[in-house]
Amino acid sequence: MKVSALDFLVCIRYVLVEVKGVQIREREVERHLVKVLDEIGLPCDKFVPDQKAGMPDRIVLLPDRRVIWVETKKPKGGRVAELQKYQHGMLRKAGHEVVIVWTKEQADALAARLKRELAPGG
Repeated sequence: MKVSALDFLVCIRYVLVEVKGVQIREREVERHLVKVLDEIGLPCDKFVPDQKAGMPDRIVLLPDRRVIWVETKKPKGGRVAELQKYQHGMLRKAGHEVVIVWTKEQADALAARLKRELAPGG
C-alpha cells in the first residue's frame, strides 16, 4: 500500500496529539497564522507595545483600511487573561475586530474568510 506524504503527516500528527498527548505550542499556531496570511498577501505583524500589557499578539492591516487584531493561544491549556479580555473589549469598543486563534485550522479559516472578503465582489 502506497501512502502519500500528506496522509503520512496527518497520521503522525494524530499519533502525537491524540495518542501521545503532545501539544501544539502557541508559537506554532502564530507561525502558521503568519504563513497563511502571507500566502494571500496580507501582512500579519507582531505587535509589541511598550507600555500596554494585554494587547493582542498580531495586527493585520487590510487594504480597505480595516485592522484586525489577532490573539493566538495554544489549543490545549491556553487561556485569555483578564487584562487581555479588557484590552480586547476596548479595541472592539473602538470599532476594531479582535480574533482569538486557538488552532492552525482557525488560522486557515481566518485566511479563507479574508481572501473571500477582499476578492472583487467579496
